[in-house]
Amino acid sequence: MGKIESFPSEMLLMKQIDRLLKDGIKEPQMTVIANSALSTTKSTFTGIHYQAEEMGPWKKFKSMMAVKSREEKAIDTLDLTEHEQFVYRKALEEDQIVLYVEDA
Repeated sequence: MGKIESFPSEMLLMKQIDRLLKDGIKEPQMTVIANSALSTTKSTFTGIHYQAEEMGPWKKFKSMMAVKSREEKAIDTLDLTEHEQFVYRKALEEDQIVLYVEDA
């Protein structure tokens, strides 16, 4: 089972990614899920998996009407407990950024 955490800003996410890289974690072990494009992070860390995009009002409305949003589907693919899924879905609803790190 991997490690998951959430961040209120892209800057804090990037600082954590830098720490993880210094600790020997490889970019392909990381997945970022967000409701925004994160263009700075994407251009800096090209080996990370991203499930993020800027959502305009129409996309947000369509996502709310869907049974499961794009972000919820992404959370479902990770190896998380039910409680972790709940916590990180809530973080995404609050426009935070989620970082999942797979075990090596």
